[in-house]
Amino acid sequence: MNTADTDSRDWVAMPYGAFPDEVDEDKVLAHAAAILAARAEAPPAEPEPVPSKHVPEGGSTLFHVLGDAVSIDGATWHERGSEFSVTHEQAAQKFDRRGRNTLDAWVEAGRVGLGPYPDFERPWVYGSLPWTQARDAASREAASLTDPDERAAAFDAVMKYFGPARYTPESGEKHYRQRMQEFADWRARQKGGSR
Repeated sequence: MNTADTDSRDWVAMPYGAFPDEVDEDKVLAHAAAILAARAEAPPAEPEPVPSKHVPEGGSTLFHVLGDAVSIDGATWHERGSEFSVTHEQAAQKFDRRGRNTLDAWVEAGRVGLGPYPDFERPWVYGSLPWTQARDAASREAASLTDPDERAAAFDAVMKYFGPARYTPESGEKHYRQRMQEFADWRARQKGGSR
C-alpha cells in the first residue's frame, strides 16, 4: 500500500464510542459486580455424588491400573500393574467438579480397567523410568549367570520381554507390534481358541 495515495483520515485515531461494536466498560463492570453479588448470596451447590456404572450398589468391583498412579481415597496410591477393589460407597464419593464419576472417567480414558490385571500387560510402559529400572535389574540378573548358554538365553529373554535397551521410534514401533500380537494371542486364549 502506498501511503501517498491514502487519505489522512485513515491514520487518525478515532474517539472512543465512534464504532457501535465497542464495549461500554461501565456496563461490563456493573454486570460483573451483579454476578459476584449473586454468587456471594447463594454459593454454588456441591455436586451430588454420582454412582459409578461399574460398581454395583451394595457390592465392590476389582480394578487394575493401566495408566499413571491413581488414588481412590487420596491417601493410598495404586501404580500401573496393581489391582484394587472399590465399594459402591467409595465410588459414589469420587467425582470431579463437573459431577462426573471419576472412576468411570478413568475407565473410559483407559487409566484403569475392570477385573484383574491382564497377563499380557506389562507393569510399565516401554521407554519409561520403571521400564528402564526393571530392564536393568533383569539384565544384571542375566549377567550374573555363569553358564554362557544360560546367560545368552537369559539375555534373549530380556530382549524379547523388555525390547531394545535404547528407545527409538523404530524400536517403539517394533515393540508395539509385538505387544499387539501378544494381545491377539491372549484374546484368542480367552475365547477358548488356540494360537
